[in-house]
Amino acid sequence: MSIIGGANKLSKHLQIPRILIRRICGMLCATYSEQPELVKSTIYITTSDKINLKYLSGVLNSKALTFYLRQKLLTNALGFPQILMGQLDQLPMPNIKLKNKTKQCDFESIIKNVDAVLQLNIQLLAATSAAKTTKLKRRIDYLINEIDSAVFSLCGI
Repeated sequence: MSIIGGANKLSKHLQIPRILIRRICGMLCATYSEQPELVKSTIYITTSDKINLKYLSGVLNSKALTFYLRQKLLTNALGFPQILMGQLDQLPMPNIKLKNKTKQCDFESIIKNVDAVLQLNIQLLAATSAAKTTKLKRRIDYLINEIDSAVFSLCGI
């Protein structure tokens, strides 16, 4: 995994696929992107050839890692909370031994559910009625809870 901060070179902005992570926030907030958009210095860009980025996005956005971040790593939590680049490297990633069928299922379900959340968020932006918006938000919340459950399972919690 490569974490890029201070992306002042255009080539860094054009690397895809990638994960964009908010630097200034009291919780982990990341999204998977296949678009070569320019991002501000308040966003870290993460790329990897070794780990599925949709899986990583699901894990980074999980309640388990946000809890760990708040308890162990967050700087200036009472004022203007920031996540430093070095702290991202310190986050514990669930150890997936894909020989274990349960962990393989959890790994695959995280990827599948992250994919679904990304698609539903696109639909949410285009929603034209309150009923459709409510239905999409409920489905997104359900899938996020499923991702959290899979991450907790991978962590052995």
